[in-house]
Amino acid sequence: MCISTALSSTKNQICNIDFSIDTYHGEVVVLLKPVGKITKEVLLLTKPFIEDALAESPEKSVRLIIDATEFSGWEYDSFLEDVKLGLRHRKDIDKIAFCGHQHWQEIIVELANHIMNADVQYFEHLPEAELWATL
Repeated sequence: MCISTALSSTKNQICNIDFSIDTYHGEVVVLLKPVGKITKEVLLLTKPFIEDALAESPEKSVRLIIDATEFSGWEYDSFLEDVKLGLRHRKDIDKIAFCGHQHWQEIIVELANHIMNADVQYFEHLPEAELWATL
């Protein structure tokens, strides 16, 4: 198993996904940074941390920032698992800021806007995504 936890209990790494859980103005914000291709096994390892973030939120909702600038996609079964996870928690996420540099990522954001209850926006620069997600 490839899980490591930094000194701060809110910063973690699961294989090729870095993530942190922070609070800004009372809102729980989760930052995910996948690098390379995501497998189903790695995605299943991240589920408990997403659910922990929801448990930390007084309103049972979070804001999600995805830094996909080094993300190259999913294996097929991990894509399906990610869609299931998104559908299961579609009412638990207020905003999703997706930062990337690929046209296919923009298409994923458009699709997510139709599936998720959250407001989902695409950004090319991480500081803009972080600002939008925390407003």
